[in-house]
Amino acid sequence: MTDETNIGGRTIGMENRDSLVDLNRKLDQHLNDHKVHEVTYEARCVKQEEESKRTIAAIDKLTQATTDIVEAWKVARGVQKFVKWASTFAAIGVILSWLHTKFPTVFG
Repeated sequence: MTDETNIGGRTIGMENRDSLVDLNRKLDQHLNDHKVHEVTYEARCVKQEEESKRTIAAIDKLTQATTDIVEAWKVARGVQKFVKWASTFAAIGVILSWLHTKFPTVFG
C-alpha cells in the first residue's frame, strides 16, 4: 500500500486521506441526523395540524353551546338599560311631584 491516494484526479497523502475519510463519515452522520430531524419535524407538523383541527372543532362546539347564553345576556343588558331609563324618568317625576306639593304657586 502506498502513502498516496488518487481522489478525483488529485493525489493526496495518507494524513489527508484519513482526515477526508473522517470528514466523509461526519458528513454521512450529519445527513442521517438531518433525515431523522426531517421525519420528526413532519410528524410534529401532522400532529400540530390534527390538534389545530380538534381545537377549531372545540371552539365551534363551544360557540354553539353558548349562543343561547349570549342572547340571554344581550336581552338582560337591554332590560337593564330600560330599567335605568325608566327609573330616571320616575325619579324626575317624583322630584317634580314633590316640588309641586312644596311650591304649588311656582309649578301650578
